[in-house]
Amino acid sequence: MAKQTFQVPDRGMIFVRRVFERCLDLASTRIWGDISFTRLRAWQNNFRTETEKYFAACLLDSLIYRSTDQTVAMLNQLLQVSIPDSLRRHGLLSATEIDSYMDAFTAVGRSRDLGIRFVPVVLKQEGPYKSAYTICRMLKQECNINKRFIIAPVNIQKEMRKKARILVFIDDITATGLKSRKFINEWLRDGLPTGVSAIYAPLVACETAMTQFKQQFPGILVDCVELLDESYSLFSPSSLAFNDGVNTPQGAKDFYHCLVADRQLSLPKEFADGFGDLALTYVFSHAVPNNCLPLLWVTGDRWESLFPR
Repeated sequence: MAKQTFQVPDRGMIFVRRVFERCLDLASTRIWGDISFTRLRAWQNNFRTETEKYFAACLLDSLIYRSTDQTVAMLNQLLQVSIPDSLRRHGLLSATEIDSYMDAFTAVGRSRDLGIRFVPVVLKQEGPYKSAYTICRMLKQECNINKRFIIAPVNIQKEMRKKARILVFIDDITATGLKSRKFINEWLRDGLPTGVSAIYAPLVACETAMTQFKQQFPGILVDCVELLDESYSLFSPSSLAFNDGVNTPQGAKDFYHCLVADRQLSLPKEFADGFGDLALTYVFSHAVPNNCLPLLWVTGDRWESLFPR
């Protein structure tokens, strides 16, 4: 590889050892769920030189991994706090309805229909294995939401003609926001009829994506559990991933591109730095967003992946 501006700082290899050991402990104790000790060790072995190992340690140190239990906890936060608070603030639920909010659509509380329908954010051409469907399965299996209150996008118009008065659009993450905006344009071409409101509520959202969504669809409420600012993008100027007094995000990005070329990893141009050039390091146990840095999920003749996609 050509000489790069990215380098190992003083005591950098101590940092590498500590990060690698910590992550191996998380894998071996199953805190990282489905990431096995063997798989993590194989991924670490992709990195050969001290500089490569230091880059890998910075990447792992920035990694946010949400296990199934953590994802369910976020989903409960969304259901029990974020969504009802937003609906209350905008006058869409009365005080009485707020009191009976959870019981109204859980599997054990069927006495009253508040007209709330949960809808997975899935485009027309997408198959049944998208992560939004996984989140809806969690709604049923882990949060006890009665399945009659979870509807497919194709049934939105029918439900709005019947009892639906609040549509809750559910997904695990919105990063660029392109999919969520396309979803609304596909399924709500004619907008919302009088008496029907909607809230877009992904578990996790990039700040820019939410801002753009609100600007394009001011009539739809937005909320999420975790909001990611620009610093979560690995190579952004505000990233803290390489804040070691020696390296910069741009230097790390240049080194990354040289590493990809050296290992002959075949990456479509739009995914070279993660879709939308976001270079995220945010992963769910059930899915790896395509906005994540490919070194986490790509597989090649000379590369072992850490996460399957």
